[in-house]
Order: sequence, then C-alpha cells, then structure tokens
Amino acid sequence: MHIIDEINLGQLEFERIAKMARFVGKYDEVKLQMYREVALEQQRAVVGKPYYRAYLNIVKNTARFIKENGAVDPMKASIIFEYLLWNGYLSKDKKLVYSVSGRINNNAISGADIMRGKSVCVNNAEMLTRVLKEMGFEANLTGCTTTPNIEGKREYMPSIERSIIKRPLDAFVQRVTYPLGKALGNHAVSLIKTEEGYYISDPTRMAFAYMSDFLKAQYIGINTDMKIRVNGSLASGVNDDNQYIKALMQSGLELDRRPISLEKIKDLYESTVELLDSRKPLLDDFHESNKEDIATVCKTLAR
Repeated sequence: MHIIDEINLGQLEFERIAKMARFVGKYDEVKLQMYREVALEQQRAVVGKPYYRAYLNIVKNTARFIKENGAVDPMKASIIFEYLLWNGYLSKDKKLVYSVSGRINNNAISGADIMRGKSVCVNNAEMLTRVLKEMGFEANLTGCTTTPNIEGKREYMPSIERSIIKRPLDAFVQRVTYPLGKALGNHAVSLIKTEEGYYISDPTRMAFAYMSDFLKAQYIGINTDMKIRVNGSLASGVNDDNQYIKALMQSGLELDRRPISLEKIKDLYESTVELLDSRKPLLDDFHESNKEDIATVCKTLAR
C-alpha cells in the first residue's frame, strides 16, 4: 500500500490524494508488469511486418502534415487529425466508415484499420495518440465508459458527413453486451496534456472533454460524461504505463482550474476547418503521398 504523509500535503486535498493512492495501489507492480509484457509481446509480433512499417510511415507523414498546417498544440492537432480521418485522407479510396464489422483489429496497431476504410473508436484513438506522440505531445490511449452514441453533436465540423454502417443485429448485440461494456469500458479516447492541463480528445465523436473528477470527464458541448478505465489501455503498445498512471493522477490534481469554454472550442474548430477547406490541393497531395503505404497496409494487415 502507498503511505501518505498528511503533513506534507500542503494545499492538496488529503481525501482526494488518498483516493488516488488507493487506485494506484490496485495496479501494483505485478499487474503493471503483466500489462507491460502483453504490450511488448504484441509489439514484437508486428515489428518488421510490411504493414507495421507502412503504418508508422503514415503516422509520421500525418504528424508532419499537421505540424506544417499550423498545429502548435494538441487540441488543434487533434482537430486536423479528425478532418483528415473523416474526410478519408487516411484511407483507401478516400472513404472511411464507422463499422464494427470488417476490421482486422490487430491490437498492437489497431489504428491501421483506418487505412482499410473501416474503424471504430479504438482504431481512431490509437492512431491519434501515435500522431500526437510523434509530434512531441504527451498523449495516452484511454479506455472509458460512456453513452454508446457516436452521432452526438458535430456542429463544429459542418463539412464532414460521417458514414456509419449498422448491421441488423447491432442494436440487439449492443443491448446484450452493454452491461459488460459499462463495467469494462465501451469507448476509447486520447488523454492529452495541454498548456491548460489534461483534457480528453475524442476523434470519433469529434469532441473534447475536461476532467471533472478523478477518473471522470465531462464532454464540452455534449451533455454526456465518461468514466475512465485503466484496464485495456495499459495493454496497448502506444502507452508507457508509468507515464499513464502519473498523467491520470496529475489530471486529478488539476480539478480546480476552469475548463476551456465551449465558445473557444467552437472557434478553434471553425477556424481550422475553414483553413483546411481552402487547402484541398495540399490535402490531395497528402493522400497521394501516402497511397503506396496505404496499399501495403490493406494488402498485408493481419492479426
């Protein structure tokens, strides 16, 4: 167990820190080592594969493109990524659909399914996290529990029409599996560090959320919250487990700050979309520059 010296807490709230310590105590070194070994094993299995090299090339090229288009912070970088994602600039035939079925879902590089034109939240969040890390930002793939509805509000992105494939049995399966998903996590996002503190970037809903309590976040502009789950995220090769735990703890210490306003988020989306809408030739060139690597991923990606 973690021992807390109450005398040295300063201005920090003792009860909140104790709660964090109990949480970290649940994820002791044995469990962290287990997650670490799973992640390393998954990564070792894909290193050297054609689809792995091609995917990392696309990640690097995407990070470079986002940086060249004025992203100096992870929020704007996330918005540019969402624009590229849902307009198909990261996928074959410039088309991406939200689809549970038809994905390879290689856990070590789940974002690679985007190249094949079909993705869900974990694919989108995994690639976003890789791109942000490639740009030098702090980001962590994060599992959470929230309302399973990706449509939500998307007033910030008027030029994007997201395609969603729903099978006849999807609604039934969702009802049956929702209790398990609620307990273990049913959504994936990216925990990002900004100058203002930690936020959640959700590329699937095209939204941001702020930390409203330890392990809880509230969407900005959407009347939905989320409960952050650690299990699963630590088993991803994208995250450094110790950094992730520290980020979660630090995000819980910053709850007294005021979240970024809805108006500021709207302005950031609108100005970014307006900029990118005016740069269609550059976007087409970007897609063309990735075409060979996208084709390699589509031909060779396997579990």
